[in-house]
Amino acid sequence: MPEGVQIADGPDALRRAVREQVKFGADWIKYYADRRYFSPRTAACAPGFNFTTRNRKAIVDEAHRLGRKVAPTPWPGTDRLGAPGRVDTIEHGWA
Repeated sequence: MPEGVQIADGPDALRRAVREQVKFGADWIKYYADRRYFSPRTAACAPGFNFTTRNRKAIVDEAHRLGRKVAPTPWPGTDRLGAPGRVDTIEHGWA
């Protein structure tokens, strides 16, 4: 059964995943910056970041090196996306 996403962990594997996506025709690299969890304690959704700064930088740098743009999703995980590794747009953002 297909995953729907490519699983990769660590800067080298993430760079390789970007190259594979480009090889198969990707014009944009989209990645899940975070996931939200409902916390009964606070009665709110809290972000859970998927990547370290080093890992995000590997994704963005490799995509830009290959002439592709990058779009993380969703909004809370993009708050930490300042330098290094600027993304080109944010997908499915909310405040």
